[in-house]
Amino acid sequence: PLVSLRARLVREHTRWMNALHQTVDVLFPEFEKVFVVLKRPNVRLVLGRFGTVEACRAHSPTEMRRLLSRDGAQVSLAKLKRLRAAAEESIGPLEVSEGQKRSLRELLETLVTLEGRITGIEAEIVRLLEQIPEAKYLMSVKGIGAMTAAIILAETGGLAQYSCAQAVLKLAGLNLYQNSSGQYQSGRHISKRGRSELRR
Repeated sequence: PLVSLRARLVREHTRWMNALHQTVDVLFPEFEKVFVVLKRPNVRLVLGRFGTVEACRAHSPTEMRRLLSRDGAQVSLAKLKRLRAAAEESIGPLEVSEGQKRSLRELLETLVTLEGRITGIEAEIVRLLEQIPEAKYLMSVKGIGAMTAAIILAETGGLAQYSCAQAVLKLAGLNLYQNSSGQYQSGRHISKRGRSELRR
C-alpha cells in the first residue's frame, strides 16, 4: 500500500510540476533561462517573490537578495542581476491579475505539501525495508536503491518464491512474443502484459 501511495503521489507531483512550468511560461517566460531547475527550494522561493515580470521589475537585485535572505534563500547577486535584466526585456505581461498571482502561490504551496508527504512515505518505506532480509540483497545490486527495491518486493511479493528469472520477467510483461499467421511472422516484441510499475 505504501509503495502504491507513493507512486500516486509522485504522479500527482509530476502533474503539478507541469502546471507550474506552464504558469511560468505565461507569467515570466524568461525565468527558466536564469533558473533552470524549478524543483530547487531556493528557486521556488525566488519564484514565489519574483515570479512575475511586474514583481521583478519593482525591485533592484540588491533589494531582491535582501528579501530572499529574509525568506531563508541564498541566491547570488549575479543571478538576480540576470533575472532583473531578463525581466526588463521580457515578453511576459507587465500586469497580472490577483487570480494569476494566487494560482502561482497555490501551485508552489501544493508542491511543498506533496514533497513533504512523499518524503515521509519514503522514510517509512526505508524503515520497513530494514526488516526484510531480501531487501538488503536487492540493494546490493548496483543501480537498485531503496525505492526500486520496495517496488520490486511489493509487485512480486518477494523474489524467493519464483523458480527462475523468466517468471519475474513475464510478471512484469517484459517477456518477448512474436505474432505469426500462415507465412507472416512479425518481429519479436515485449509483451507488456504484466505489472506496469514493476516493468517501469
